[in-house]
Amino acid sequence: MREHPYWPSSSCVAAHFGSWTKALHAAGLIESAFHSEETVAERIERAWRLRADGHSIRAIAGQLGVGTSTVHNYLRAGTCPQCGGPVASPRADRCIACTAHEPTIRAAWTRETVRGAIREWSAEHGRAPSYHEWTPSRSFPGIWEAESPRWPSAAVVCDVYCDYRNPWTAAIVDAGAPVRFQRWDDDAIRAALADFWARAGRAPAPGDLRAEHWHGPTLRTLRRRYGGIERAWATLGPVPN
Repeated sequence: MREHPYWPSSSCVAAHFGSWTKALHAAGLIESAFHSEETVAERIERAWRLRADGHSIRAIAGQLGVGTSTVHNYLRAGTCPQCGGPVASPRADRCIACTAHEPTIRAAWTRETVRGAIREWSAEHGRAPSYHEWTPSRSFPGIWEAESPRWPSAAVVCDVYCDYRNPWTAAIVDAGAPVRFQRWDDDAIRAALADFWARAGRAPAPGDLRAEHWHGPTLRTLRRRYGGIERAWATLGPVPN
C-alpha cells in the first residue's frame, strides 16, 4: 500500500490479460500459460463432482489438466453465501461473479474525502481512528483490512496532509475530531493490561494490540519502553505468566 498507485492491482492485471498466469507469460516470466475453456469456478465445481463420484486426486488432476496441488485447492474452496457458487480464494467472503462490480481500490483520496472518512469512522466508533488502526497489516488484520477499500490508509492520510509538520494530527483536527494525547506511564499501561486480562482472561499477544478491544499503547511504544508486550506483562501484568 505504501507504493500505491505505482503498481496495478491483481484484478486489474487479470482484467487486461485474462488471468494472472497469462500476464506473467506475456511478460516473459514463465514459459507457458495454462489455458482452459472453463472458468476457475467451473473447474472447481467439476472437481467437486468428480471427487463425489469417487475419483482420486491424481485422476481429477488428469481430467482437468492441472496439478494435484491445484486439485487440493479446488476441493478446499468455500461456498459463496450469495449465489452458492465456489469461492476460490481463502481470503474472499464471496465469489468473483458476485464481487465483479465492486471496487478493489478506491479512487484517489482528497482532503475532502479523508475528512469525511474520519468523521464517518468517529460517528461509528465514538472516537477518531488511531494511526495504527489505519495502517494495513497482513499479519494482524483488523477493521481497516476487513472493510477495505472503505478507509484510507494512514500513509495516504499523511500524504494528503504532507504540508503539515504532523500530517496525521492535522487530518484529525481538520475533520473536527478530538485528538487523543495519551501519556503512557507505568500506571496507565498497568491499567490497560489489567483491563485486557479482566475481559480476555489471558495476557495480550502482539496481534491483540491492533484489535479494537485493546485500549493500551502501540507495540512500538511497548518495545521502546520494555522490549515488547511479553516483557511489559512480566513487569506490569496483574498476574504472572
